[in-house]
Amino acid sequence: MAVSKLYSLTTLEYGRVDVASTLQDAGTAMKEYEEFWPHFLCNHSKPATRNLHVFGTTLAAGFLVYIFITNSWLQIWVVLVLGYVPAWFSHKFIEGNTPTTFEAPFFALFADIEMTVKWWTSRLRRELVKHGVEETDFMKN
Repeated sequence: MAVSKLYSLTTLEYGRVDVASTLQDAGTAMKEYEEFWPHFLCNHSKPATRNLHVFGTTLAAGFLVYIFITNSWLQIWVVLVLGYVPAWFSHKFIEGNTPTTFEAPFFALFADIEMTVKWWTSRLRRELVKHGVEETDFMKN
């Protein structure tokens, strides 16, 4: 492929994606996520809320593995139900706030996965302390 043709694949004037701009946008998104993460933790201040999130996310991940193994893609909707129902229940009846999914769906998904991983690896408490989120429930994790 000629250099000029290769260049045209990366510029907006030819209707293609500008790679430099895309990388800059990705950097901005990461900065925004770093600002979103403490907000996410504050919206999950009660351990019972976090526990239900971890329960739902873990079930959803396990069922996703099952779908991959059995190649039963028609059941993908179950992953959404397993992940979102416990989370939304906890926000409505335990935390008493609106799920962050409605504010920033992709950031909320990544933050929920991060929270679940940190919960399973016993690093979540350190994050809560770092961001000043008080544990207000009897179920500590």
